[in-house]
Amino acid sequence: MNNEVQKIKTQITKYNILTGHLVGGSLQNPMHAGVAIHYEGDSYYLVRLNLFPRTWFYLSKNQESQNSYTVFTKKLEDCGSGVRLQNPVGKATLHQYHIEISIPLLSKNLFLEIFPASNSLE
Repeated sequence: MNNEVQKIKTQITKYNILTGHLVGGSLQNPMHAGVAIHYEGDSYYLVRLNLFPRTWFYLSKNQESQNSYTVFTKKLEDCGSGVRLQNPVGKATLHQYHIEISIPLLSKNLFLEIFPASNSLE
């Protein structure tokens, strides 16, 4: 069974997270703020922000919506039912070229590029 898990999670995709000002749908003065990593088969992104280098965040799509997400800080792995995410700290919305992440504690919006970074991991 452990080999099956390894086979499922072989494709890893890295996305950049930027900060800046959104003007007319395009990001002005972008600055690198972190990365998001998605393992093939997972329903969430692992998010690492430069501001909090030792903290992992989890970005998960809301079940009842096509374009809204929630940011969590805690992941529990259940034996039978998979992964449960807890401690919501923010929200996110899908736009045409990015996912806009809002964490009230930061008082700044972050933008996850929906196109993978040029160096996908394998």
